[in-house]
Amino acid sequence: LSYGPVTILFLMVCLSSVKGIWQGKPCFPPPVLTRSNKSVQWARLLSQNPKLVLSLPLYTEYVVSRIPLKKIFVGLVATSLLVACGDDEDDQDNQSQDPNANNQTVEPFDEDCTTTVEPQGDAESDRIHVRTILDEAEEGDVICFVDGDYEFDDRLSVRTDNLELRGESRDGTRFDFAEQDSGAAGIDIANTDDFTLRSLSVLNTPGNGVVFREGDGVRFTDVAVVWEDGPNPNNGAYGLYPVESTNIIVEDSLVAGAADAGIYLGQSTYGVIRNNVATENVAGIEVENSSYVEVYGNEAYNNTGGILIFNLPELQRPEGDNTIVFDNHVHDNNLDNFAPEGSGIVGIVPAGSGILVVGVQEVRVFDNTVDDHRSVGVATISYDTLGFGYDDPDYYPHAERIDIFDNTIDNSGYDPSALASELIPFEPVPEIIWDGVYDEDVDVEERQNCFSGNTDSDGDPVSFANLGADTDEGEDPFDISDFDCSLPELDFDVSHLDD
Repeated sequence: LSYGPVTILFLMVCLSSVKGIWQGKPCFPPPVLTRSNKSVQWARLLSQNPKLVLSLPLYTEYVVSRIPLKKIFVGLVATSLLVACGDDEDDQDNQSQDPNANNQTVEPFDEDCTTTVEPQGDAESDRIHVRTILDEAEEGDVICFVDGDYEFDDRLSVRTDNLELRGESRDGTRFDFAEQDSGAAGIDIANTDDFTLRSLSVLNTPGNGVVFREGDGVRFTDVAVVWEDGPNPNNGAYGLYPVESTNIIVEDSLVAGAADAGIYLGQSTYGVIRNNVATENVAGIEVENSSYVEVYGNEAYNNTGGILIFNLPELQRPEGDNTIVFDNHVHDNNLDNFAPEGSGIVGIVPAGSGILVVGVQEVRVFDNTVDDHRSVGVATISYDTLGFGYDDPDYYPHAERIDIFDNTIDNSGYDPSALASELIPFEPVPEIIWDGVYDEDVDVEERQNCFSGNTDSDGDPVSFANLGADTDEGEDPFDISDFDCSLPELDFDVSHLDD
């Protein structure tokens, strides 16, 4: 075999470099090869296997017929000079000096990682690097991030179906958006189906933490969204924020510091919120204008309000129903409301609220532990009671066919906030409140609310008040007999979400 003239020429140039020979280093660094630089992938193969250069002439015709002359020149230079002037160890050292080459040497921590990423050292580099990877992602990819601090000065956007972003560990893989100066969310996933975010933290976003909108199929698993300076009206409104979507799971996650709702599921159908921790938010967990949702196994504490199930007017989806709330621990939600001015209904949630059901129909609340709330343990309220006006002919404001049963409720209503005192003219406030507002044109069986089997931790029945009782007619607001009933189980199934 014989070398071509171009190869011989550059061998001579390299060998004439005294500095290169003396230091035992390549005359030029190897090319940086990326997905967008596929035309010189063959050069990497040869640079990693120098002996293959002996067969280079056999490939000359193939290369020349397919690769532009300029790229042939680059590939030959890289390959020939690496063989002449460097060894394998020096080659690796030079590649590691290029920050854009980091991901080519990062070991994946899970077998199914298709791309493995590590921090680049500053917010601009991290943003450019991760955005490039997201832009080039393909359906089915699992993009893995090794533990470390990733900083971003702008949002990250996802528009690829069937994609997973996975951190090495929730506490160790940290996406910090403190330097973000544009974008309404830290991570924005839109018009995308079958997305998973797993085992990482999203920190200090000026806007919402993680938004999933107008998609079908999302799973947030073992994710933290935290504002590290604690509750502040300047924090982002929502932590984990799936909206206008279907088939949603939020599980095993932590949200702290949201100026509206920590975990929010809104204007959506089929969802599960389970085994999460929500703390130091205005609303710990909120389900709004949504249907067929299960909320269970969560802990909500040190928020303004623990769990909120709302229907609000003037939204794209006018109705919400069929929500089940069970096996949650809702306690010590006595944080002062820090929602910024103009936040709407969440801005008037009384500090010290356990579970609030407002303006929604067909809700079941059972087997929860609700304790230590200064204003109210559990309340069922018509939106009209709050005094907000609205212009929405499709909106129905009353909370109807609500069944609150078999909950354990302790130590509530001992120091009600000003708003709670305005709405509830009793002190201490009973553990369970119904405002007594309903549509008189609706038959009783179609609007019946039930409150049964609720006790304190000693097994004694808890107190109840019907704020709509006509005391002038001799009605006793504390008489629960007309509401000591039960409603049928809600007939819907979300088991397909775990398939």
